[in-house]
Amino acid sequence: GLAAAAAWVPWLLAAFRYAIDGPTARFTALGAAAGGMMILAGYFQTAFYGFLVLGLYATAEIARERANWLRALGVLAGMSAGAVALGAIQILPGLELTAHTIRAGANFSNSTEGVLHLGSLATLFAPDALGALSGNYHGPSDITQYYFYAGLLLVPLAVLGAVKATRVRIFALAILAV
Repeated sequence: GLAAAAAWVPWLLAAFRYAIDGPTARFTALGAAAGGMMILAGYFQTAFYGFLVLGLYATAEIARERANWLRALGVLAGMSAGAVALGAIQILPGLELTAHTIRAGANFSNSTEGVLHLGSLATLFAPDALGALSGNYHGPSDITQYYFYAGLLLVPLAVLGAVKATRVRIFALAILAV
């Protein structure tokens, strides 16, 4: 669910960009469909982050081109409302069912699990740095929080992109802030 939801984020951003530059209604509807599919993928936290990235992208776009701020806000509102309307087929029953689970009364305010430990970043370069793949795990308690490996080219490509992509650097920094 996490990867399926995250896969819709580039489509959401592209639809926003095209809605600002081209036929607004068509690309706003396509962006709403992409956002709805992101919600329907079933991983709400990733969908939330995807819309947060869209909001940051829209904010950066408004800061860069002040002339289109009203259009950008309209597109953002239309895409968000359409996505929530499309995802309502899953959201509403999910909210009803969640009220009947043990998590409804759980208190996570003092939980310290899921904190990023500096040593875990080594998995960006070496997939088995914490022993998660070999079975000799020696990291923090929740092993699922530390599967960071994304390929050996991830970090060099990110650095290259930061150096070369001057036009979109503000958008990339906004996304990284999330």
